[in-house]
Amino acid sequence: GQRSTSEMGMHFPDGIFRECQMDCNPRFNDTGGVDGLVVVISDITDRKKTERTLAELYAITSTRELGHEDKIAEILRLGCGHFDLPVGIISHVIDESYTITHAHSPGNTVQPGQSFELQDTYCTLTLQADEPIATGHAGQSEFAGHPCYKLFDIETYIGAPLLVDGIVHGTINFTGRDIRKRPFTSADVQIIRQFADWIGHEIARQRDHQALMDAKIRMERIASIDDLTRILNRRAFLENAATEIQRFRRSNQAFTAVMMDIDHFKSINDQHGHAAGDDILKLFARTIARKLRAVDVFGRVGGEEFCLILSGTGLEDAFRVCERLRKKIVRDCQDPRLSQVVTCSMGLAVSSGEDVEFSSLMQKADTALYEAKMTGRNKCVMHGASPESIAV
Repeated sequence: GQRSTSEMGMHFPDGIFRECQMDCNPRFNDTGGVDGLVVVISDITDRKKTERTLAELYAITSTRELGHEDKIAEILRLGCGHFDLPVGIISHVIDESYTITHAHSPGNTVQPGQSFELQDTYCTLTLQADEPIATGHAGQSEFAGHPCYKLFDIETYIGAPLLVDGIVHGTINFTGRDIRKRPFTSADVQIIRQFADWIGHEIARQRDHQALMDAKIRMERIASIDDLTRILNRRAFLENAATEIQRFRRSNQAFTAVMMDIDHFKSINDQHGHAAGDDILKLFARTIARKLRAVDVFGRVGGEEFCLILSGTGLEDAFRVCERLRKKIVRDCQDPRLSQVVTCSMGLAVSSGEDVEFSSLMQKADTALYEAKMTGRNKCVMHGASPESIAV
């Protein structure tokens, strides 16, 4: 004698599986007894599917476990499932060019990077409408005369404009070559609008994030690069040197520090002016930097003083490297305005267990540099080496 409600799923004669709600209401006779039922079955397929899709969309967009690209991929997967269509695409439209930036398709047959003429895609109709549009049977609609129908034989399409910061970025669309058994509903239109809104916001957010990261990199570069020579400044060089010391203490793989000084640099400034001196500093730094490996560290630590870390290099090998550099300076670092030959002196010191801080190793290399200066300049001196090993 009480009303009963239940939900069920069943295949209908048209071949479509529908979720239904069945309401059974008792029919009472004059004596209060039940002599029948009134049964109403309602199709709730769209409502249930929309509820599940919105719940999953919220889960995808709110999680911190997925990155930007993963979230977009999941939304395309979700949309293909919701609309029962095999292909989901996000496009970027520039002028009359349509480029796929993200795609979900069976066997990855549709690949990001593919480009088409905008006029050859249904998305040109979407952008003209400036709102979501859909068809479940393109051959019997205004879509039939469109080039996309002739080129790709797409019968089913639902798409929406994609706006980023209020400006048209492209579209999001889901397509299939089969005629759709169930027509698109207003709920479907709202779902793809939700997809487009979120992806547009996510692309804008990602752009802002990238802009901040780029600005941070630029600021870090400005803070770490010497304005004149465009190599590491003293602060940045010493930070890298500290890392090198830590790596040495972990791996015990030696490296060599080299203090470098341009000989008679003061006289260059005094006789030819600071502009000429600046040009020599830039030429010197460029000449050295071009001959170094990516793992080596090179910085300007004073006016005409430079420091070099030859990573994973023992003292003897480092000496040979420095000799080649010294000779290259004599050959390639000259200025016709100068009356003197530009040369440099170098002091080398190899890392050891007593070098807890880079400053101690730098002091050894500086001592060797002083010895090179005092014994004639334009030479390389190894810290602790005998006078016979000094090359002129």
